[in-house]
Amino acid sequence: MRFPETVLRLINLRTAEKNGKNYTFVKLADEKTFDSNEFMLSRDQSPEGLIPQARYRTVLNVEGRFSSVTLQPEKA
Repeated sequence: MRFPETVLRLINLRTAEKNGKNYTFVKLADEKTFDSNEFMLSRDQSPEGLIPQARYRTVLNVEGRFSSVTLQPEKA
């Protein structure tokens, strides 16, 4: 299930390793409410090229009990 696209600011990235696999987590913030949360980056997306403090169009993907986000740079 995919949720509607939202524009959020990327605060930071962190990588964790478990059972020989690397997982990337991104902390995103809503500039209007100052709410922030951390999500796993989609396995289909590489963290290379993601810039902290930049704004991204964000899509939340939920499959069963697992969720992840896909980020695309906000259009100017």
